[in-house]
Amino acid sequence: MRNLLNFKDMDSRYSYNVLRLSQVSDPDASVEPWRIADYRVIPQYVLFEQLSELGVDLDRTTFSSLSEEIDTPEELTQAIILENGLVGDIQEKVYLLLFELWRRLVPEKQSFSIFCDELDHQIDLYYHENVENVEVLQDTVANMAVILDDNTDQGTDPLKVFSIIESASAHDVESFIYDFIADQIDNKNDSYATELLDEFEAYMHKSKWFELLQARVLADSDPEESYGKLRQIVKKASQNQDLEFNYEVLFALVQEGDRDLFLNLVTRSLPLISNEEEFQDLLIICAEFLHYHDQDSEETKVLAILKQREQLPLSGPVDPKHSHFAMLLHVLKNPTCPTPKS
Repeated sequence: MRNLLNFKDMDSRYSYNVLRLSQVSDPDASVEPWRIADYRVIPQYVLFEQLSELGVDLDRTTFSSLSEEIDTPEELTQAIILENGLVGDIQEKVYLLLFELWRRLVPEKQSFSIFCDELDHQIDLYYHENVENVEVLQDTVANMAVILDDNTDQGTDPLKVFSIIESASAHDVESFIYDFIADQIDNKNDSYATELLDEFEAYMHKSKWFELLQARVLADSDPEESYGKLRQIVKKASQNQDLEFNYEVLFALVQEGDRDLFLNLVTRSLPLISNEEEFQDLLIICAEFLHYHDQDSEETKVLAILKQREQLPLSGPVDPKHSHFAMLLHVLKNPTCPTPKS
């Protein structure tokens, strides 16, 4: 794999993946079909036919011969564009077809763009729960680690190396790594999770999120150290105004923390809530905490608050002086006391 600092490949594949991703969130957007087509499912002979229709006559033998002298699908595209005098959208159409043929027919030459495309593909499958072969996903993650390490070994700053991969990918790669490791912990694959944490820790910008994973992965093997780390994380979280992170910590505390620690962070989080969805999310977390700790009566009270609010628009504002805020804290602070009337 080439030095990433010298990477100057065409950005057409990145743009294609971004378009396909945005089409999911906005399916009514007007986009030419060829720009978001799934080229992975198109038969090989059809790819060659479409190239021919665009004025590029290639067959598998010719393609293989050309690829022996060229290192990337971008270089191949540039050569064919110059040879055939292609202009306008035809250039990008040809690129997308050649890229897919390269991906299938020249697997031994994995360019940076090919790697990033596969990474985007695997992340997309992961988030849509369509991963058919988990080993392929794990191999892609391992390849990313190798690319990062190889370029860092050349003296490049780790964060800069990772930023290059992020900038060439349509997905938020750092968030994916966090979610992927968190899933390993949830599924009790602690050894693999620890391996991933050790591998990617130096490349992550959001260090506090990975500190949380490090605390969680120790819950079974070293609960005392895990709890100590969680206490430090809660202390730091209490000094910041990051509600999303607070909720992630609270989820970890559902099973791995005590009431005082949980209550401390809930109390610190309440003033940060700005809309109904955020408050209902907190109610759900609190109900899970009470359920896990066999506080059935208190769980019922929190669920009753949630029930009363379920018809409210999630994007609507919330009043921090509403009695439900005080009721929630009362239930958490006084599990044996009756909940005051609203």
